[in-house]
Amino acid sequence: MNKNTRKEIGSLMAEAAVSFFEVDGELRPVYTDESDFAITVLAIDSLTEKIIGSNEKLFALKTNKFTKQKFIAPTKTGSGLLSALKSNVPGIRSCFCNHEFSPRFELFVKHAIERDLDYWLTFDSAISEKDVTKACDILDGFVNAVREEGRRASFNAKLRRFQRSADKNNLSLYRYLRRTLAKNSKINVRRYDLAYQKEGAWPTQKACSVSSSQAKEHREALIKAAKKDLIGKHLIGYAWKMDHSAPRGFQHHLLLVLDEASVEEQLSVDAALKHAWGEATGAKGLLVDCNNLYPAFKSHGIGLIDDDKAAWSVFRNICIQMTQADNFIKLSLPGTARAFGKAELIDKKAESTSKPARKVKD
Repeated sequence: MNKNTRKEIGSLMAEAAVSFFEVDGELRPVYTDESDFAITVLAIDSLTEKIIGSNEKLFALKTNKFTKQKFIAPTKTGSGLLSALKSNVPGIRSCFCNHEFSPRFELFVKHAIERDLDYWLTFDSAISEKDVTKACDILDGFVNAVREEGRRASFNAKLRRFQRSADKNNLSLYRYLRRTLAKNSKINVRRYDLAYQKEGAWPTQKACSVSSSQAKEHREALIKAAKKDLIGKHLIGYAWKMDHSAPRGFQHHLLLVLDEASVEEQLSVDAALKHAWGEATGAKGLLVDCNNLYPAFKSHGIGLIDDDKAAWSVFRNICIQMTQADNFIKLSLPGTARAFGKAELIDKKAESTSKPARKVKD
């Protein structure tokens, strides 16, 4: 994965971490530490990959020409390592309490804990030369251990297994969107967050206490309702991704693919979806229309797409938004429960000439 793609994923992970609170019918953002935590996980993964892939010596002992005292001189990567060692890993694990973390993140944390480097304190001139030398040796040992384990075939196999589902879902969704456009001259792509109202009065940050199984039931009820009446008349397909964090609780990212004619009835479609989500959740639900988010949010909804070269770039961005964070932080659900799914395609042209209409399978 190249640097630009990582940066893009980091930006999208930070945006996805913002939740919303409804006050007098207006959505207000709720900011927590989740955004910083998500970016930290990605940064440690990237740093660990860089350490494994290089033979650069990250720390050197040097002597201050004025005081004649020894000090540790890190390279740019070494400075990043020292910064990463100060990360709030317990806070990260608490925030993403239902997740698995990338093998590279876990590798970094494991060797840091083994050497007490998770409590790293910056060494200054007040530390004795003996302690500075020992600290440099410990840091060198940490780097060597990360490189040794990170280059093993068994570790690389573990990394591939972890990333397999994200890559599979990414390719599957991309092909799915291409097929929708191949069967329709234009499609109306809409993005929504199926979230929940916060518990307590504004500006509470307490997540709604909905379990993963309840969130699944709510999603299935919404999709069942969406296949009918106004939304069903325009529905071509859909995809969903379940998400979770301690501040936000469980929620879904929903992608609807509608026909071109839906654009003229978009307000009615949105109102019907909002009503259906409220019915499915017993009025606990909060529907966030990503097409109408604040301008500061880059991961806005998509709208009408033609069959041109720009469409492939749009589809790529959609797939990154819905699947690629799983390369770094992956939601782990009990049993055989899935965190990602999509519908079978509906051929609107075929439907217009045949009855009854084909059902969408979740």
